[in-house]
Amino acid sequence: MAGFGYNILGFGSGGGGGYKIRYLVVGSGGGGHNSPGSNTSGGGGGGGFRTIACKEFDVVPGCDYTVTIGSVSTNKGGNSVFGCITSTGGGRGGNPGVDGQPGGSGGGGNPGSGEGSGNEGSFSPPEGNPGAAPGGGGGAGPNGPNPGGTTGAPGAPSDITGSDTTYAGGGGGGANAANGGPGGGGRSVHNSQPASNGTNGLGGGGAGHKGPPGPHTGGVGGTGIVIIRRATADSCSSSGSTSTSGDDTIHTFTSSGTYTA
Repeated sequence: MAGFGYNILGFGSGGGGGYKIRYLVVGSGGGGHNSPGSNTSGGGGGGGFRTIACKEFDVVPGCDYTVTIGSVSTNKGGNSVFGCITSTGGGRGGNPGVDGQPGGSGGGGNPGSGEGSGNEGSFSPPEGNPGAAPGGGGGAGPNGPNPGGTTGAPGAPSDITGSDTTYAGGGGGGANAANGGPGGGGRSVHNSQPASNGTNGLGGGGAGHKGPPGPHTGGVGGTGIVIIRRATADSCSSSGSTSTSGDDTIHTFTSSGTYTA
């Protein structure tokens, strides 16, 4: 039996019980740093992005798999977890004398500070990329580190739900209307307007802010997400929020819970 490009295989000589799934695990984005006075702050990094799109991952019917969703944060983002798979939260943006934090993707730096490194979990393939110094937060996109400037780096696409969606974009650095990266990165603004938050459910980084007048608060990172896709015929699980696409059932978690295989 096959579903969505993967084979459904049994365990052991009796062929009994196990089945294969796809997964997407995205950590929450990092916050953009606060801006004291006229200083420019860096954007938060996108959450770590880990997925199996063409490979296979075994689950065992009747077993429970813990799902943890990284929550919103003004600092470093929270990790998201599915069973033994962890995606690291994004790093907070930097400020004068304070480097952007490392994370799933790193926070952007300030003109007087460095950027945060990405792929803090040391995974292969990497879960994310470094931020820019100075400027926008890093994202999980396949083109690598933020190339510089205040725009947040793009996130990474996934079609696990049946349509292409981009996750884990970096937040814009503190400048006039610096855009966040595709994938939920927050947009930086100016003066009395608050910096935009990262998008919940996409793991986008929060935007930094630029004064004066000041001080100002950076945007918070967006929450993470866990998505599991399986062949409908393999299980009756109703864990999470379920939908169908062709012969497959999709389980979406935007809050912590349990996937019962």
